[in-house]
Amino acid sequence: MGRLTTNTDEARHVLKITQGMPLFGIVLIRMKDGTVLDGVIRRSDIRHRAASETDQAPAGYSASFTVETRARELVTIDVLDVHAVANAWSEFKGEYARLGMVSIADLPPPSANGWSTARWK
Repeated sequence: MGRLTTNTDEARHVLKITQGMPLFGIVLIRMKDGTVLDGVIRRSDIRHRAASETDQAPAGYSASFTVETRARELVTIDVLDVHAVANAWSEFKGEYARLGMVSIADLPPPSANGWSTARWK
């Protein structure tokens, strides 16, 4: 679990990073210390802690995610330590597929199967 935010700037940072991060797939991560790594998202944890009249603990947000690197190492990352995250599926999908870490399903469009999305509208 990521560290709890302690101020508005940290809360905004958590919001910015998590809004731009894909829910699944391969990501490229640049940490605040300059470290760069890529990996397959295996887990995400985003939390909000609300204060109340009976619970005087500080309110805040926390967020972390776990990626599996090409070396098959699971790395859990606190979003407060992240500078930027980018979707890297198109750049790395072939390599991760060859390693057996992702599967690529090249499905035909729904119309090729006689399906119609018209009823979904």
